[in-house]
Order: sequence, then structure tokens, then C-alpha cells
Amino acid sequence: MRAETIALPAILPSLITSWKINLSLAIRVVTIAELVGAVTGIGHQLAVAQELFSVADVFAWTLVLVALLFAYWWMRERSRGRES
Repeated sequence: MRAETIALPAILPSLITSWKINLSLAIRVVTIAELVGAVTGIGHQLAVAQELFSVADVFAWTLVLVALLFAYWWMRERSRGRES
């Protein structure tokens, strides 16, 4: 019981910060992994569009990726405003 009341509040800021940093990296790693070996997902669809020379699809999937990363950035900035 004592460890929960002392340790958890002490490590919580570091834990949340590491999650924020690693989530951005995870999105990029998953996309690259999908480009290489997946049969579904955004990365795979982007690779298929590139193989078929479908410029419109490449732009569309790139915009989806940018929108996801922007949404993540926006949520992170909003949560920073609440911490202040």
C-alpha cells in the first residue's frame, strides 16, 4: 500500500512524458513496417499505390498520415496546456 501512495505519484510525470515521446515514434515505425511487410494498413496501401503508379492514391494516403500525426500533435499540445 505504501509503495502505491509514494512511488506511483513520483513516477507518473516521467511515465506520461515517455508515452508522449514514444507514441510519435511508434506511429512512424508501424508505418515503415507496413511498407515493408504488411498486407493491410496505411503503409501497405501507400506501397501498393506507389507500385501501381497511382499518384492520387499516394497523395491521399500521405494526407491521411499527415492528418493522423497532426491530430496526435494537437492532442499533445492540448494536454500540455492543461498541465500548466
